[in-house]
Amino acid sequence: MADHFIFNERKMILGPDKAAPKDRSIFRKNIGRALLNRAADPYLAVWEMDFTTRHSRETNGSRRDLRKELEVETEVTRILRERFTFRWVEVEGEHLRMGTAGLEAAFIGTLAGCSHCIPSPDWLGLSSPKPKIVQSGLWLEQYLQAPPLTEESLDGLEGLIGGKVWSA
Repeated sequence: MADHFIFNERKMILGPDKAAPKDRSIFRKNIGRALLNRAADPYLAVWEMDFTTRHSRETNGSRRDLRKELEVETEVTRILRERFTFRWVEVEGEHLRMGTAGLEAAFIGTLAGCSHCIPSPDWLGLSSPKPKIVQSGLWLEQYLQAPPLTEESLDGLEGLIGGKVWSA
């Protein structure tokens, strides 16, 4: 959550030897993509680059405009803080949370398969350069075809919300 929402303002201090927050959060990267694409901003090509590795920073770092990155990152943060709320439940065991067999994939598959769950006409994601984001109405591309939540996983989720430990 901290990489998406940016609770620590020091993460917004950018430098040539430091990756921007968008390089640690695909959620932030996708929102920035939509903003830049909507504005037909050529900086989108640089935004697409991942500067988490030293090799990438040394190879393409000269293309970065840190003022532009800070401007986009600041807008992404504003959007997240003003338009999003987050809820989570604690799930012990990464295999239960992540990956194709985890709750993450099942949640995404459930939402992606929902015929009533459609974005509003002014949803920013409709400006994404990523067709899967535009078509799905979700800010991601992974697990869109995943099987939905099962009765068993719903029961487990109910238990988690009630404070019980869930193990498969």
